[in-house]
Amino acid sequence: MEFEQAELRCFRLYSRLAVRFVPGVNVLTGPNASGKSTLLEALGVLAVGRSFRGAGDQEMLQAGQTAYYLEGRFAGRHGSHTARVVYSQTEPGAAERVSPPGEEGAPSRKAVTLDGNPVTRTAEMAGRIPLLSFSPDDLALVKGGPVERRRFLDALLGQTNPAYRDHLSRYQRTLAQRNALLSDMAARRTGAESAATRLEPWDESLEAESAAVQGLRKEALTSLSPIAAAAFVSIDTRVLDLEYRPDEFDRRRRGEELRRGLTLSGAHRDEVLATVDGREARRFASQGQQRSVVLSLKLAALDFLEEKAGEKPVLLLDDVLSELDPRRSASLLPLLLRGQTFVTTTDREALVRALVSKDLLEAVGGWFSVGGGQVNLETGP
Repeated sequence: MEFEQAELRCFRLYSRLAVRFVPGVNVLTGPNASGKSTLLEALGVLAVGRSFRGAGDQEMLQAGQTAYYLEGRFAGRHGSHTARVVYSQTEPGAAERVSPPGEEGAPSRKAVTLDGNPVTRTAEMAGRIPLLSFSPDDLALVKGGPVERRRFLDALLGQTNPAYRDHLSRYQRTLAQRNALLSDMAARRTGAESAATRLEPWDESLEAESAAVQGLRKEALTSLSPIAAAAFVSIDTRVLDLEYRPDEFDRRRRGEELRRGLTLSGAHRDEVLATVDGREARRFASQGQQRSVVLSLKLAALDFLEEKAGEKPVLLLDDVLSELDPRRSASLLPLLLRGQTFVTTTDREALVRALVSKDLLEAVGGWFSVGGGQVNLETGP
């Protein structure tokens, strides 16, 4: 899969940008805050409907604007396609004009189309353009709480398994409704017998969807674990183990749930435990080892995506090489040969040296300078 071109309007610092990409490696160079990560973020939004940096749509608006517009053309096994994402605080059509009138308190709206056909739910974009991102923030995969590791699995499965997207969506809706009911009953001090009667329909649905989500998560981690372990050994020479710990829905906790007004068991409380030589990576691994765990997980995810999607994913490397020591960088550089890759850096000379050391300079198809709201293709490094 490859991006051929992209257009951005009123997206963060870009008033209007049109850029054509090349097959293979696209290197984006420029100082900090010049717009390199923003361009990668736009490609991520076009691929999966949301920011890989965790930003909300409103945060991605250019200052003073109330709408943004993204359009990207990409090609894969089945030909070329055009994806468009329009977000507006007023109404989606306004974003095509790019400077719509503001409207205090207006509902936020988003419209996504593929080849001109509406995509009814943003989540349905996942998997149309297989994509994997690396960024310094990914260290939260190890250092952060269980929610970070659940998101990692959810993002992978969301791109490769439509049934998983449906199960997860139904689970999240049911969980929100059950929590609202629990909160209301807690405030009203509803008795246990009455609460059980009212909760039973929600319990049945939540239990079924939780089990479906957990089954698919376990299956995915079973596929990822040996690949990640092999990658970790080659990078760090130690043993990485990944263990999936599902939190099965437990109706026996209703009493405590009524007191707290919250659902206390189910797939939203699952954990993926990573250990290095038998010790929890989050608590005991060095920062270098934690980076190796993240790198190993991403390497495994790349293989997983390629196998399930049937084509090479687009790879976004957002200032990752500057965060890694030479040994870990060396493990990452061969990924540049896997398909179309976008690499951002503030230190062009250091990247050139690293590429030359691995005889990979020829893999770079285009060098782009980024700054002043523009992205320009240059003749060479």
